[in-house]
Amino acid sequence: MYLDAEEKALNGQSYTIGGRSLTRANLKEIRDGITLWASRLKAAELDEACGRGGVRMMRAIPH
Repeated sequence: MYLDAEEKALNGQSYTIGGRSLTRANLKEIRDGITLWASRLKAAELDEACGRGGVRMMRAIPH
């Protein structure tokens, strides 16, 4: 979705049709989101490669 939003923002940040206007999200915020999710993906892939990936479960017994 971030890549789609980036493409749309690059093609036209804002426009007006019939007196109504639309302004897309800030391009910097979109790119910050892309960077964030790319780093999370890289970290998850690294964890999986090192054997730290997967679901971790804990059990707690209330007293």
